Amino acid sequence: MSARNRISRRDMTELARDLFGLQMSVGAVDAICQRASAALADPHERLTEAVLGSAALNVDETGWCTAGEGRALWTATTPTAAIFRVAEDRHRDRLTELIGADYDGIVCSDRWWAYDHLDPSCRQACWQHLWQDFTRHAEGLAEQKAFGEAGLEPTGRLFSAWDDFGERGDRRRLQRKMAPIEAELRALVERAARKSKRTRYHGRFARNLLKIWPALWTFVSVAGVEPTNYADVLVMPMLAAGTAVGG
Repeated sequence: MSARNRISRRDMTELARDLFGLQMSVGAVDAICQRASAALADPHERLTEAVLGSAALNVDETGWCTAGEGRALWTATTPTAAIFRVAEDRHRDRLTELIGADYDGIVCSDRWWAYDHLDPSCRQACWQHLWQDFTRHAEGLAEQKAFGEAGLEPTGRLFSAWDDFGERGDRRRLQRKMAPIEAELRALVERAARKSKRTRYHGRFARNLLKIWPALWTFVSVAGVEPTNYADVLVMPMLAAGTAVGG
């Protein structure tokens, strides 16, 4: 309850008294939490080794709050496991603290600047975030609107092709379907990347995509890599364990 529901030690003593008739001091509650943390330390270390030993990781970060102060919650996940770290911020150094400086697998993430140093050939940019970006541009005006709408259509086909791959497991078929989608999007992005008044609202987005272009298509050829950084794991129970260990 202290970790998963983030109940304070003092509130936990009141809850134990009111619900169960247990008289517990704040120190007793903290001692229980510390014993649980110690018991979880070795399994957590083994879990971390297993996750970071994976050939591909989904990595993400979000805002967090600890003792009323702003923090960032980082996570690295595989289809079967997840590790969490409460960090000071969302900077590049925190990514290194999470996965290590020598991790040589594929990192699937959004396009937050903390990931910019990663080699595009060892990275997968999240297509769900790209879908959201194209949607935002499609809600604009004139050239920006046309660009966004033109990006949504092939992106929708990309997700359909990936769903088909999930059912058939035929990577050659996936590659055949992706080839025209990649060519269509490349032409669209290259046109939008030209600096002009007509592209002032979406040109930067297009130029940034060109910088990491190989990272958009890693999932097409590399097994174990998905087009989004949303892992199919039950994260909340693991979050409870992660915050209990990490404090």
